Amino acid sequence: MIGLSEICVVHLVRKCNGIEPVQRFLESYRLHPAGMQHDLLFILKGFDDEILPDEYRSLLDEYPHHVIWVEDHGFDIVPYTVAARMLEQRYLCFFNSFSIILGDDWLAKLYRQVIVPGVGIAGASGSWESIYTNCCTEHREGPLPLPKRLARIYDMRVRKKLFPPFPNPHLRTNGFIISRELLNSVSKRRIRTKLDAHRFESGRDGLSGSIRSMG
Repeated sequence: MIGLSEICVVHLVRKCNGIEPVQRFLESYRLHPAGMQHDLLFILKGFDDEILPDEYRSLLDEYPHHVIWVEDHGFDIVPYTVAARMLEQRYLCFFNSFSIILGDDWLAKLYRQVIVPGVGIAGASGSWESIYTNCCTEHREGPLPLPKRLARIYDMRVRKKLFPPFPNPHLRTNGFIISRELLNSVSKRRIRTKLDAHRFESGRDGLSGSIRSMG
């Protein structure tokens, strides 16, 4: 269990992406003060035998930090939920591998929003996108052979069940802050496919949808 401050900033470092994304993130982290005290955790994803190459280690060691190791599967969501089960901080702020911080006091600004009564999650970006509506738009084509037509009808019915139609307001699962307790309570579903990841981010019973249903 890892926990010192009330907030932990969590950055995902994926080996197959190379070192440049983490270099860019840490440069932005250095240039833009967070505005409040926090711990820093790196999720090291897909590193063989839990061995961190020297060029990564020297880069990360410039900052006080903790690490956890995960296998290279589950998109971004699974590593986030693994970290949430291991950490002790009250609030967790997550950044994916390609994040770049653009302004000062970024953590303080997010924190001030998430502690407002009635707020469950706060993030730097959001969307109204609907995977179901996208599917309907993509399928507006001419006559199709019966097997393909039936397959598309099934595909659309599945997406209609899982995703609200546009507009479907939700927070993106990057650059967001949430209480550890709340994330653990809404992240019990397995993430195996890209559709599973979309469902977690923007589905009826996804992260934003579940928090909204709680009021």
